Amino acid sequence: MKTVSALIPLLALAAAAQAPLQGKVTVRHLAASNSNSADVVVWLTADNGDNSLPSPAPAFRMAQRDKRFTPHLLVVPLGATVAFPNFDPFFHNVFSLGEARPFDLGLYQAGGSRSQQFTRPGPSFVFCNLHPQMSAVILTVPSRWYAVSDASGAYRLDALPAGAYHLHVWYEHAQAAELAQLEQAITVAPGATVPPLEIHEVAAAAAHKNKYGKDYDTAKGYGPGGGDVKEW
Repeated sequence: MKTVSALIPLLALAAAAQAPLQGKVTVRHLAASNSNSADVVVWLTADNGDNSLPSPAPAFRMAQRDKRFTPHLLVVPLGATVAFPNFDPFFHNVFSLGEARPFDLGLYQAGGSRSQQFTRPGPSFVFCNLHPQMSAVILTVPSRWYAVSDASGAYRLDALPAGAYHLHVWYEHAQAAELAQLEQAITVAPGATVPPLEIHEVAAAAAHKNKYGKDYDTAKGYGPGGGDVKEW
């Protein structure tokens, strides 16, 4: 019995050291009738510098199916590797442009899969060089503590060690300056919450170019609107 009673304080301390954090974000869309506040990413970085990543790193996947990337938004910790399996009965060519995190997985056929490691924090906007309607984003964060809001704007981070952190926010259709202003210091403790967040949607960017920086050739059958060229 002494052993059991001695364990009770230890278990209480362990529970206190692992605290959930929850909050809510509201996205103010350009169309007032749109109340969907999903896909806002929230992550924490510890003020003491202990932002150790999961080991071993979990496996991540962004599938290509029906000329779409699934999921459209994928959040991964720094150093993660993402597989891009092709479940369509034709070729795809996954790529991302930009000076910080560019990659090009080349052309590969149905049933194939290629992978890319993400070693720099920030968003990677992902496209297919054959199908301009395909787009997605992979957000790499330097932390193991992250969450994505649901349609109501609610999010929750579990198993957080108690302590001081900085909270960061990202949304695909928001201004970087507004997101930077939402960064804030927080203290994680049992029962802690984050003040409500609000983000304003901005107009979507213009149509993207292919990996060569040129407009897509939509007459080739693999672009929108079809064409007479058969896909293999």
